[in-house]
Amino acid sequence: MEPEDLANPRGGRQALVEGLQRAGLHESDILSARRDPKTVVGYLELHIEQGLEFRSASPAQFERLKMVILDQAEQDARRFGLSLEVQFLGKRDPVETSHIAQAAILQAAQQLGLQTTALTSRAGHDAQALAAMCPVGMIFVPSVGGISHSPDELTEWQDCVNGANVLLQAVVSLVARL
Repeated sequence: MEPEDLANPRGGRQALVEGLQRAGLHESDILSARRDPKTVVGYLELHIEQGLEFRSASPAQFERLKMVILDQAEQDARRFGLSLEVQFLGKRDPVETSHIAQAAILQAAQQLGLQTTALTSRAGHDAQALAAMCPVGMIFVPSVGGISHSPDELTEWQDCVNGANVLLQAVVSLVARL
């Protein structure tokens, strides 16, 4: 997101500034948003003029979050004299990764002498679609500066190589079990 993206938001600039203030934020907070490269965390991602996306690893928590967000949106719409139209574009339930696949990934990383951190991903991945058909596991590699889901996202080449080697060794280990 660039500063010019915030210059003329739908609903007006004043509404944006007031909304940020209610959340304890400033425009610079949005423009410089980063996360620790060692973590994957749940978050709300507001796409101005595009919609709202939210995630949770728990279906019950997801439903509670949905209701709280919708209630707040309805209150704010009434407060500012706006109409509110909600259109749900899709929902993907969280899935558990295979303990066997995750163990193979962890073992491969350890054998390669790599540092590991267990993460819960709340992002949508192919694993959600594949989990009903086969065991799934996920390998995350760090992004420089923790920047993710951005054109500025970058992963060092060695981290890509490490991730590929973990994948290769995990697959070799799993195939050897067959």
